[in-house]
Amino acid sequence: MLPAIREYFESRDPEFRTKRYLIAVSGGRDSMALLHAMHQLGLLIASAHVHFGLRPEADFEQDLVQSFSGQLSIECFTTVFDTKQYATFHKISTQEAARQLRYEWFTALKERHGFDHIVTAHHQEDLMETWLINAIRGSGWRGMMSIP
Repeated sequence: MLPAIREYFESRDPEFRTKRYLIAVSGGRDSMALLHAMHQLGLLIASAHVHFGLRPEADFEQDLVQSFSGQLSIECFTTVFDTKQYATFHKISTQEAARQLRYEWFTALKERHGFDHIVTAHHQEDLMETWLINAIRGSGWRGMMSIP
């Protein structure tokens, strides 16, 4: 997995080792593996975890991300959102509210702390879900390309 990640970054930016990366970490296997791999590559990274207040296991996941980041001596940013209240106020789905809150916060962290990139982990189910959502919305070709 490390060679594939290294090749991915090298193909997009030969200077990738000098950049700072904010890693979005949910506490799931995919994002935890990504955080560990980027740490093993010796990249300049920090983790960012969002607690949406929606599921009982959210407290455990936040603790897991903070603990794992600490074990790797990685700075860890966390926040808690009242996602249901945001969704109700903006008249959007809870899933859309979580997406908006997450990416607005990641972008603010990136700008405030001088990160060059925000990195997220996705698996095949994420790709299909995003494709279906974009299809339902009537997205053009760009939206149908789903997650890059």
